[in-house]
Amino acid sequence: MIEKYKKELKEIALLIEDDLREHTKNTSRMNVERIADEYISSSRIEEQIDLLERYTGKLNEKKILEVGSGFGMFTAYLKKFKQIDIVGLEPSTDEYSAAQKVSDRILSLFSLEKGTIVNGFGEKMPFPDNSFDVIYSSNVLEHTSNPEKVIKESIRVLKPGGILQFVIPNYGSFWEGHYALFWIPFMPPSLAKWYVRLRGRKPDYVDTLQFITFFKLRKYLKNFDKKNSIEIITYGEDVFIERMKSLEFSGWGGLGTVKKWVELLKKMKLNIVVAKILLFTKSYNPFVLTVRKK
Repeated sequence: MIEKYKKELKEIALLIEDDLREHTKNTSRMNVERIADEYISSSRIEEQIDLLERYTGKLNEKKILEVGSGFGMFTAYLKKFKQIDIVGLEPSTDEYSAAQKVSDRILSLFSLEKGTIVNGFGEKMPFPDNSFDVIYSSNVLEHTSNPEKVIKESIRVLKPGGILQFVIPNYGSFWEGHYALFWIPFMPPSLAKWYVRLRGRKPDYVDTLQFITFFKLRKYLKNFDKKNSIEIITYGEDVFIERMKSLEFSGWGGLGTVKKWVELLKKMKLNIVVAKILLFTKSYNPFVLTVRKK
C-alpha cells in the first residue's frame, strides 16, 4: 500500500533531513539521512502500533489523539492505511513551521483533510472533556513547557475507561537520545550543559528539554492517583525487562549504540542482572507510561 508513495515519501524525507540538519547542528552526530528515513518508515510506525495495542487492544473503532504529531506521519499512516479515527495535535508557531510544512505535504499526498492535524499546545488542548478513547505520544513530553499540565489535559480529554500511553526518555538513565550520548543518571541541567560541552556538543539545546525522571513522573500523577481517577498500568518496566532479555528492539535513532551495549552484556550473561539493577534504581529507559482513566 505505502509502496505506491515511495518516490514522494523520499522527497519528503529530504525536507525532514534539511530540518534535522539545521536543528541537530552541533548537537548530535547521528546520520540525519537515516533518521529522516526513519520518520517516514512504516516499519517504525507498525512497532509503535504493536506496543500501543498491547494495552488498548485493537485500535479499530477507537477515537485516538496523538499529542505532538510532529511531521505527522504516525497520524497520517493510521488514518490512511488503517482507517483509524485519529487526530494529531501540533503547534504551528514559527518554531514548528518546518514540521507543519512537512505534515501538510504528507496529508496532501495521502488525500487527507488538513484538519487531521489540529493546531494547538498540549498544555491547553482545544477539545472537550472525555473526547478520546486513546491518547498517544512518543518522545514529546520532554519538549513541552509544562509536562504536568500536558498530562492533566490529556487525562481531561480522555474518556473514562480510555488508555493514555506516553513514551518518554528517562533522564535518570545512562542514555540521552537527543545528543546520542552516554549519560550521567539524574544529572541536573546545569551539570548537563557542562557535560555536553565537554563532549564537544552544543549545550544550548539542554535548555529546551525537560529532565523527566521516574520521581518527577510519579509526582505529576500523584493528584490523579490520590483521587482514584486513574489506574497506572505500567511505567514501562515490563517492556524494558523484555527488551533486555530478548534484544528484540530496533536501533531507531541512536539506539543502535545502546543495542550493542546490551548485546555485550548478554554475551557476558549480565543483561538480566543489569536490567534488575536499572529497574530498582529507576534508571531504565524509556518510560512507556500507560494509564487507564477510571
